[in-house]
Amino acid sequence: MALDAGASPDRPGSRLEEHPAALAAIHGRLEMLQLLGKRGLDIQDKRTNILASFSGKKLGDKTSFVHIIEKQAEFNPNGLEDRISWDTLLMMAAKSGHEPIVRFLLELSPQAPKAHPPVQWTMHASLSAAVSNGHLSVVELLLDRGACMETKDGNVTLLLRAIMTGNQDIVQLLLRRGRKPSNSDSVRMRLICVAAKADQLESVRCFLHAGALLHPEPNLPMAMDTLNNAVTYGSVPVIDLLLESFDYVQLATEPKHKTIVLCAATACGRTALVRDLLESHGCNLNGYDEDSYGCPPPLCLAVKYGHAEIVALLLAHGADPSPKFLPGPGKPMPPNLLWYAASRGYERIVVLLLAAGIDPNDSQPLEGSALEPYVKQSIRHDGIFRRLLDAGLDLGQHLRPDSTVANAVVRAGRPAMVRMMLHDLWSHVYKYTVVTDALVNGKEVFGLIYESPQWFPSTAVPPWLSWRAKENLNQYVCCSTAVQTHSMAALWTSRHYVERLALRHVVANMW
Repeated sequence: MALDAGASPDRPGSRLEEHPAALAAIHGRLEMLQLLGKRGLDIQDKRTNILASFSGKKLGDKTSFVHIIEKQAEFNPNGLEDRISWDTLLMMAAKSGHEPIVRFLLELSPQAPKAHPPVQWTMHASLSAAVSNGHLSVVELLLDRGACMETKDGNVTLLLRAIMTGNQDIVQLLLRRGRKPSNSDSVRMRLICVAAKADQLESVRCFLHAGALLHPEPNLPMAMDTLNNAVTYGSVPVIDLLLESFDYVQLATEPKHKTIVLCAATACGRTALVRDLLESHGCNLNGYDEDSYGCPPPLCLAVKYGHAEIVALLLAHGADPSPKFLPGPGKPMPPNLLWYAASRGYERIVVLLLAAGIDPNDSQPLEGSALEPYVKQSIRHDGIFRRLLDAGLDLGQHLRPDSTVANAVVRAGRPAMVRMMLHDLWSHVYKYTVVTDALVNGKEVFGLIYESPQWFPSTAVPPWLSWRAKENLNQYVCCSTAVQTHSMAALWTSRHYVERLALRHVVANMW
């Protein structure tokens, strides 16, 4: 074995077998680390190499451990300086969550953390690594051994890091150990606000139980910031919890505060509270730009979450049916409320918005390819798309330079939808494109167009067809009874054209 052959377990060198402690700490091989300790490994006062490139390896018994060392050494005999980073074994074990190794390493260090700076640094760095990776038992062990909870990684405290990574158990542990929930991070945002922004329901619950908004008295500014974050970033369970835990309605007196409470009640679907805010508290429905903190307007939230009853209530109280839709930070902006509701399948809301005067052809501020995904999703809902057609949807509206709304309908391959708009389909589409789309999406869709006198035999076949389109066309022309209504010349022309297209495709591929 490597140790018996004279390799030092302690002295850093250029060969891989001289750094076995890092592998043992990363992979939780306590017996290996104990063996190295017996052979003279000293880790009290200095940092040891991390073999980061082997963090994904799985180690078996001692023989396979040494075998990996010997094999990997063959690939880099001249040095490993470009593949290793310097850190402590304790931090590696804490990051990997190996509590027995952490305990073993702590027992090897007799100095108290406060009396020995290197050990103190190691404890703090290890605690931060354990918190970041959610290893509760390791965090608890390090705290018991004297690690300081005031440790910061840059400007990020342990409690904030636990919130950001969603480690609820560690948040509760730090609060039980005396960490105050009112501390703020480098951007002056309260921890409960960070938890609400990150949609960490249990963290918010912990802070509420610890009195983050009520101790020593109700803190309205912090409560409004927290609620605004929850509304802006779409954390409905957090909004519900905040509304139940804090008396926002009675304490909110300024217009901007009332607007945020109205937005929160709308997002949660609390119709009675929305009605009370509108009728008894004088909330401004359309003053969100100057009265709120930047959260979406109430009508947008009602449409976003599919609350049709609240949509009707807001429209009845004079809400602007065409507000600027703010779906949330980092999310794409839809064309308008109507297309958003149609794409989600909210038929009742579509009816309400059409009745309020929203034009289905008004896709501002987005046009073209940005509108196409919403059109495609709306086509899946026959009833909704029929209502859009009845409201005057322009089938010739461009989605791309060579594609219109009608092309998207044909491309979706829904015969019922094609049949519904067949009578005026021909006047809104590029005929070459729509025939290709119909062929690609199967015989049934193509058959509806083929049997229409506006299309065949007068409509020319596109100059290029995919193999799938050619096969569908050939199969339809040969097998469908619909060809009996056309002349044999048209049938011959169609079949002959398919053969010429196939030959052209073969010649093109030869080049």
